[in-house]
Amino acid sequence: MKSKVRSRSITGKLRVHQYLKSDTAIKPYLPKAVSYSLPNLRSMTQQFESVYVKPNVGSLGKGIFRVQRKSDNYELKSSKNVHKYFSTINQVHRYINSQSKKKLFIQQGIDLGKANGQPFDIRSMVQRKPGGPWTFTGMVAKIGKVNKIVTNHYQGGKPVLMDQLYDRLNLMEEGREKASKDIKDLSLKIAHTLNAKHPGMYQMGIDLAREANGKLWILEVNSRHPQFYAFKRMDRKMYNRMFSFAKSIGRYKP
Repeated sequence: MKSKVRSRSITGKLRVHQYLKSDTAIKPYLPKAVSYSLPNLRSMTQQFESVYVKPNVGSLGKGIFRVQRKSDNYELKSSKNVHKYFSTINQVHRYINSQSKKKLFIQQGIDLGKANGQPFDIRSMVQRKPGGPWTFTGMVAKIGKVNKIVTNHYQGGKPVLMDQLYDRLNLMEEGREKASKDIKDLSLKIAHTLNAKHPGMYQMGIDLAREANGKLWILEVNSRHPQFYAFKRMDRKMYNRMFSFAKSIGRYKP
């Protein structure tokens, strides 16, 4: 008999950001993020060399824009492979508005770590069974294409096991253990903080950036239906563990 447990989720990436920002232990891992408007776009591009404009509700790396401030103009790239230059921030704003009707937010651009010259980020999974504790169930790295602004699989990114990433980064055993522990500890901290704000959640997929110096940044948290199908062909043991947690709350599709 299938479980009747329903996993709650948090709608809105900016709301997730605000929840996490309220935790002083997590705040240092958060890129700055604000709602989308022309004044905010102007302010953010003055503060940071690059910013990302993202749908407040969305997935699969769709509908994302990266705006970079240059010496005499603004460069815009999108997840649809659009590449344009604009003289003023007002022109950037008008273009984004013409392309997206969704509610958007602006996030500080993070300089992703590079693995053999290719940008990467990390997807970690935290889950719990009814009545059980939050458990870190696994992670993979997503290696993006050089010409892409996101690493998502649907945008051409390639998932790889963490040992494969660590090989590319030339990390020794001690460095690997520390990197994995940092990711695990932060992921569990995120799960506890968000669940305290919004009780009744049982699953989260967390996207983290890792700079070359090892610093972690929280890019995104998906609590609605975090996907883990890619784990199946990469590490069956890890996939089976995730699936056992998912099935405990009545989820039968990865």
